[in-house]
Amino acid sequence: MSIDKTMSPLKKLNGIVKGSCLATSFLTLLPLMLCLAADNAFAQSSATASQESWQSISNHWGTVPLSKIIQAAEANDLSAQYFLGAAFADGNVVSKDPRESFKWMSKAAQQGMARAQREAAFMHYDGTGTEQNFIEAARLCRLAAEQGDAHAQNLLGWLYQKGQGIQENPQEAVKWYERAAARSNSMAQINLAWIYAAGIYGATNTFGQGSEAQVKSGGIAPNHDLAESWMKKAVDLNSSEGKFVLAL
Repeated sequence: MSIDKTMSPLKKLNGIVKGSCLATSFLTLLPLMLCLAADNAFAQSSATASQESWQSISNHWGTVPLSKIIQAAEANDLSAQYFLGAAFADGNVVSKDPRESFKWMSKAAQQGMARAQREAAFMHYDGTGTEQNFIEAARLCRLAAEQGDAHAQNLLGWLYQKGQGIQENPQEAVKWYERAAARSNSMAQINLAWIYAAGIYGATNTFGQGSEAQVKSGGIAPNHDLAESWMKKAVDLNSSEGKFVLAL
């Protein structure tokens, strides 16, 4: 018997009861029904928490005693786990502790929170609170990037550009930079500007030098119009920051 995965737990159970060849009573299946309903409620709660803003999380837990926050986090409360990860990273409410920050951020990341996956990716990348691990950084970064996190998309582009923890691929780098840039991530916009300013060679270049070799090797040819366009989106070229960038 196949069960529609889009059905609610109660409807699934009703289908099981109706379609069963066994004379199983409803009361016998009641514990299963309650378990399915609880699992569904927890999944909905986790999904809501994963989209909750930092302001909301901070307002919720900021005045709660630390022991209560830890208790909630140990009971798999997603927002409590993220709050502890951020608090231990910044030394806010608690003493700064990179290892504790990594511990709680990783738990939140395991529950699918994009911003926690991104923060854990950065910690793996920098070796903050854990051993430096580019492969794990790339894995977590992709999870967050695929959920639309612009900072993670920019980092994933950087990892593809540098070949850190992932196969070097300029085309993929540009793809993820562009996704982040479309979300107004200024660092991604600057990264695109630099790539288009000078072009970039593919991972293995056996075609010599120049824009043609860049393209043939799987890289990106220079495009000064695009470089200027992306830089203008990132910074005001007439500002002190913009003049500094242009001088680099």
